[in-house]
Amino acid sequence: MSVNRIRGLGLWVVVASLGAAPAAGQDSAPLTRAEASGFTETTRHAEAEAFLRAVAEASPLISLTSFGYSMEGRTWPVSRGRRNTSSLV
Repeated sequence: MSVNRIRGLGLWVVVASLGAAPAAGQDSAPLTRAEASGFTETTRHAEAEAFLRAVAEASPLISLTSFGYSMEGRTWPVSRGRRNTSSLV
């Protein structure tokens, strides 16, 4: 497996782990191109970044940043989730 292929897998792990529920006022959770097409199409990098931004905008518990750039100059997005600790008080 090539280094670029391994790096690309990191993005998909982040995308696959998000499975966010719809935010209040939203009809449905954001979908990747693959999910929207019944897994007959592949999500492109720009679409994956747009998906991550939509999830981060829909939830105050998710933040988005990057941790570097690919050989093609594309960002490597990282999403961070945190627990809603307000219910623990």
